[in-house]
Amino acid sequence: MNRTYTEKLISNVGCFHHDSQKPAQTIVNKKNKIEKNGQHSAITLYQNNRPFFPQLLLTTTTVHTFYWMWYLVDFIPALSVQDPTVGYVGLTLATIMSFGATFYPPSLIQSIRLIGDEEGFKKKIEVNYVGIKTYTLPFVTPSDENIYNLGELHFDNPNDVTDILTKHGGSLKKFNGHLPFHAKDRRLNLLLHLTGEEHTEDYVENHELWIKYLSPSKAVVSAGGLLTKVKEKKEEMNSGRARSMRNSQRMKQKERLMKRIRS
Repeated sequence: MNRTYTEKLISNVGCFHHDSQKPAQTIVNKKNKIEKNGQHSAITLYQNNRPFFPQLLLTTTTVHTFYWMWYLVDFIPALSVQDPTVGYVGLTLATIMSFGATFYPPSLIQSIRLIGDEEGFKKKIEVNYVGIKTYTLPFVTPSDENIYNLGELHFDNPNDVTDILTKHGGSLKKFNGHLPFHAKDRRLNLLLHLTGEEHTEDYVENHELWIKYLSPSKAVVSAGGLLTKVKEKKEEMNSGRARSMRNSQRMKQKERLMKRIRS
């Protein structure tokens, strides 16, 4: 019996990815794009359907490596060069560059979605999950979506949040560069590549929700650090009150006993 997308969300704790997903029916409002899928809805924060830069980087480094292989294997013997050091140095550097380039597409974010139940969005209750897609090798195509609990994926550097708020008015559409994101159980940060005002408006949406749901402070609360301390403090206060009440009852019983003895 096939499991639905909703059942997969409920049955998995933490981060997981699903193999298949029902076609989403899209409803477009003035500001938000909400995609319905089963009993869950999603708000798209970011989507890039033009992976030109990572494709160019991977292609260029691969061609560069093959060039130095040809230079070392065919060109140098044809010229009867006695010292092939230049060829070996070139091939070594090209191989390192090509190897490094293979880490970029799997770390580059293709889309970000906030996921929650449909009633939650209507009642403005905070969402439960964040969905992330990156790119797969070798053709730099979008990967399957990885689902994280709220707080398990967030801005890695708090200074980036401050910069967005102070210099860009809370909007990412004019941010130029790479924004690192920390994701649970990943050794390398995810990277969000923004190109400034030229093309960003096409695929960056719902600016007010980025800071609300993806800030590092959300991670502290959701990860249990702050909540655990608050819970422990409450338990400590409750246990203290309980001890105080027991001591008070004992004192009253003792006073009653003393009065009886005196009478």
